[in-house]
Amino acid sequence: MWSKTFASLLLFPVLLLGVVSMPASGQISPEVHGASTLSIEVVKMSKRALQADELPSGTVRGVRWDYTLQFKDVAGVGVEILRLTMKVLVDSKPLTSTERWFPLRVDVSGRAEAHFSASISTSLPDQPGELKGVHELLLEGRNGRDEEVTLTIRVPLE
Repeated sequence: MWSKTFASLLLFPVLLLGVVSMPASGQISPEVHGASTLSIEVVKMSKRALQADELPSGTVRGVRWDYTLQFKDVAGVGVEILRLTMKVLVDSKPLTSTERWFPLRVDVSGRAEAHFSASISTSLPDQPGELKGVHELLLEGRNGRDEEVTLTIRVPLE
């Protein structure tokens, strides 16, 4: 029952100890839309169980993913992202959503990295299988031609 599953979103530089690394970036493929001038890939990802003191009230187990996205300008245009909306989806249904100012600049022929975190927890102790979902990112800004840019990135949380 997904209605008793909770999710949280974080965005910040990450320093983690005691985490499990995920497969190499070539094996974690985000779904990307609207990035005609950018190449976007997951370059680092880790997954770990939430500790008891990290669980939201009323939940009994959870998982946290931390990952880094690398943005690379491939068209010689550059992009400046100003707004970010993040959602955690479970069974294609949004559990949480947050929106914020998000200054990210990818210079002409340059690269930039951004660190993200997402977690899913449940109040059902006997929920079968792994907790998994999708971290959906909507980034809005302008490119070097002063055209509006909207990127949608869906990172699998498995």
